[in-house]
Amino acid sequence: MNLSENCKVLMVKAGQSAGTDAITTDVVDMAGYREVVFLGSITTKNAANFVNLQEDSASTGATLADLAGRRLYSSGKASTPEYALNHLLERAGVQDVDIQWKSEHAEVLASLLLDPEGAALLPQPFVAAALRQNPDIRVALDLNALWEALGEGPMITGVTVARAELIERHPERLAAFLKDYAVSVDYVNTYNEEAAQLMERFGIISAPVALDALPFCGITLVTGAEMARALQAFYQAMFTQDPRATGGSLPDEAFYYLP
Repeated sequence: MNLSENCKVLMVKAGQSAGTDAITTDVVDMAGYREVVFLGSITTKNAANFVNLQEDSASTGATLADLAGRRLYSSGKASTPEYALNHLLERAGVQDVDIQWKSEHAEVLASLLLDPEGAALLPQPFVAAALRQNPDIRVALDLNALWEALGEGPMITGVTVARAELIERHPERLAAFLKDYAVSVDYVNTYNEEAAQLMERFGIISAPVALDALPFCGITLVTGAEMARALQAFYQAMFTQDPRATGGSLPDEAFYYLP
């Protein structure tokens, strides 16, 4: 995506949290980011994406090599999921994966449920939903773990942004927002059952699925220099895999909010 002028990024998400992303860092054109600053917070570290294989078509201790010659359903073509998946497959030396790109996660899940020999790249809570719909499906791989094993930091997939003008004119609102966000993260991680009920109440996802998914979402809050380091590592990996993933260039320090 091309970030508009006079806009600053508020939050960064590591891994996708379906139903909560306001804006995703699918493709960020670094050439057009004037006055765009990453403000803070990795919010779903290690939440996803998972590769799910039907239990009767994958051996115990699955690796990326098991995807060779298989159909793999995923959404996010020409965006973070494609670039990240290609990077992992390339580093693992895996070829001949038949990737079937779908428009959204729900379509990916539907395709997996109809294909006993297939695999799917899915985030939570779609993983939890899949396991409820078909007990033969299992989580075979955690792409976040595979990514972090490369030594390139966490997998980043989404951001929340604010206009530079708002940040500059209303720093107290920003501070209050980030404080409240930290409280929210702590509440969700501490009180899974209550949080799941709220998710259903506000039409995000059903409480049972949310309750299944929350322990595996790893929701966190990271700001400042740590946030910048994580993003810099992720963008470098994306740029190395395909410069188009970051709009052909990498951002400088002005890209990040470092109070």
